[in-house]
Amino acid sequence: MIYLDVFLNFLKVGIFSFGGGYSAIPLMREVAVNTGWITEELFLDILAIAESTPGPIMINIPTYVGLVRGGILGAVLAVLGIAIPAFLIILAFAMFSKKFVDNEKTKKVFSFVRPLIFGIIFFAGVDLFVKNMNLLNIKEIRKSNIIIFLILILIQILYKKITKKQISRIIFILISVFVGILVNII
Repeated sequence: MIYLDVFLNFLKVGIFSFGGGYSAIPLMREVAVNTGWITEELFLDILAIAESTPGPIMINIPTYVGLVRGGILGAVLAVLGIAIPAFLIILAFAMFSKKFVDNEKTKKVFSFVRPLIFGIIFFAGVDLFVKNMNLLNIKEIRKSNIIIFLILILIQILYKKITKKQISRIIFILISVFVGILVNII
């Protein structure tokens, strides 16, 4: 029963998600937290991990939630549930795309959908930000975040001044991790 529940809930998310993984975060949160599978705090941790690990967030979150709820089989079923609707839509679109690509009605539909997706992603981000601030000690976060931010800005300015190039994003992410660890240890 657990496995069917995981599969059907994430199938629902897959069916009603438009715009990619970030727009599906509120639905995935609702499935994971409101059903009592995980806590709000654990969901935020899973979200942070899903954003940090390689792969799409639309697959990473269901994988972690399914793993918590039903082990390896739960993770597999959660991923299948969320991926099947997109797979079927892409398959159907590929079969009929030549008819619809240059269609003016199709272009108009997509011109209305884009702002809606932006709004969904924006409000999901605001919602997660507010909930995250409520779970953490804001005074400590502000101090350490300001210090980390200033150090990283200084590193970027110095690197650009010395080398006359932008710092590599990968190198900057690694430096950010190192600076964050140092500031929080000290």
